[in-house]
Amino acid sequence: MDPIFSVSSRCLEARGEAPKTRLPEPAEVHAQVRRILESRMFSNCERMIRFVSFAAQHALKGSGDPLKEYVIGLEVFDRTSSYDPRIDPIVRVEARRLRSKLNSYYSSVGRDDPILVEFPKGSYTPSFCLRTWPCVHRVMDDPPPHLVMSVLPFAQLTTDTSSHSFAADLTEEIVHGLTNLRKLRLTRWNGASGELERLHNRENIDALLRGSVRCELNRVRVIAQCIDTTSQVYLWSEAYDRCYRNALQAQDIARAIVARVAVSLTDIS
Repeated sequence: MDPIFSVSSRCLEARGEAPKTRLPEPAEVHAQVRRILESRMFSNCERMIRFVSFAAQHALKGSGDPLKEYVIGLEVFDRTSSYDPRIDPIVRVEARRLRSKLNSYYSSVGRDDPILVEFPKGSYTPSFCLRTWPCVHRVMDDPPPHLVMSVLPFAQLTTDTSSHSFAADLTEEIVHGLTNLRKLRLTRWNGASGELERLHNRENIDALLRGSVRCELNRVRVIAQCIDTTSQVYLWSEAYDRCYRNALQAQDIARAIVARVAVSLTDIS
């Protein structure tokens, strides 16, 4: 038995419409997965190796059942039976990293590989296809996967006019800074803060940035929070205290918040 994963003798089942070309045989997929996992890009990524191996084994069994986030948490990431995907987003985070790394692999060392292995967004079950020229061009031309985020206007917790102005300026500066992050795609906010489930399921937004502004005399306190729209879990929360509440302080706080978001992007890429 292969140490990475076992291959069923059954051929892969087609999903949806019948393909115009044959699907790769299990042995071909087996060889391609081994090629990926033994590459220099994956050599030091133990959790990704386990993730790909387990998912490929499940897909090659041909049961047709989608691979569940809970099962991956137990079998790949050593979570206990009390694991709750709504609270612990490790599977979603690692899936995003895996999609990005596979895209980089096929754009570099794997550009001539005969079989394309993909994890479609929203699914943990990999798909396999024989690479043709159109397929190759799609992989080479597609931009790297992005985290999709929306910014909720920062709420003002004090009633004076300058507080409203500071909150609006801060939100504008944050949006301006986030649009320049390469791994982030920013979409316009069109909903209410309680509509996180709709955001993820319909708008395809991965994370929401929200916050508040409290002004007292010449001091301002800003709290910024990032929420995973899938699990509705707070990914992080940061507080920023400044002595003045002018345009320069709004820019300074906005830069700090954008930098915090950038660190989050590094963690999941």
